[in-house]
Amino acid sequence: MAKANRLALSVLVVLSFAAFAAAQSYTVTDLGPGGANAINSLGDVLVQDPNLNSFVWAPGGSLLALPPLAGDSTAIAFSINSRGLVVGGSESHTSSSAVLWTNGVPLDLGTLGGTSSTATGINASGEVVGLNGIPTGAEAFLWTEATGMQGLGFLRGSTVSIADGINRFGQVVGYAIGVNVDDAFIWSKTTGMKDLGRLPGYDSSGASAINDLGQVAGFSQCINCSLETHATLWSKAKGSMHDLGVLPGASSSAAHGINNVGQVVGASYYSATNESHAFVWSPSTGMLDLNTLIPANSGWFLQYALAINDKGQIVGYGLLNGQGEGFLLTPQ
Repeated sequence: MAKANRLALSVLVVLSFAAFAAAQSYTVTDLGPGGANAINSLGDVLVQDPNLNSFVWAPGGSLLALPPLAGDSTAIAFSINSRGLVVGGSESHTSSSAVLWTNGVPLDLGTLGGTSSTATGINASGEVVGLNGIPTGAEAFLWTEATGMQGLGFLRGSTVSIADGINRFGQVVGYAIGVNVDDAFIWSKTTGMKDLGRLPGYDSSGASAINDLGQVAGFSQCINCSLETHATLWSKAKGSMHDLGVLPGASSSAAHGINNVGQVVGASYYSATNESHAFVWSPSTGMLDLNTLIPANSGWFLQYALAINDKGQIVGYGLLNGQGEGFLLTPQ
């Protein structure tokens, strides 16, 4: 990236962060039964109803259906970019295919061999990542219109790699599993796949999303000891995972989304009540329960925050008067 472009992006981030740091409350928009998986810079939201039908919800309330491929029964959408391109998976009883939707029309992205693939992320230029089923497990992939689908390989000792996110510079994040390996990774064309490590004392980690600054949101977990899962933030500058902690009284947390301002969203779990509370985290505020930042007596209980855009809008799902609904939060 040119020095001038890096400077411009840095200035934008600083100014944006100053604006968001003051935003302490949100309005809530009900997106209907089901949940909301992703949001782009325009405020378009991927929603999925209880019958596993997927749509693009646009500001104003219009819905664009995202049908499965011909002959398939269901489709699940996971990511949307600023051009309105959507990726996910189309499934039948015997197979699944990674799909790219343009204006609601699905395109089969194929596989690396075998009968299964799913797309999980797309960046501004239309590069797509996901996972492809193989006899020994699964392999992360990168798809472009020019090159088609290519495998991204594995961490040493792993037989499974799954890509969850990609930024505008083509950096890919996800996780890999195998013998003595259960770690988050970052991949680029120049470095290949690199292990992001774990929090000290933990035995596994995963990466859920990456922003254009190369910051990675995810989690670190201790499967074989008394420690719980904690949300994490990794950056090249620090070179290690930062523990984002948990909400007061909670036992665990996981981060699901990050924007270019460095705000992170996810969920924190309370084992005593068997409840999850959606959170937002920033360097200035730490982790905050989103349920404390919406109008009192709204009827909402926000359970999971899954994505956040650069305007600070957050999507996820929760309960509205006891019924499962997708939500959109907009900073006031």
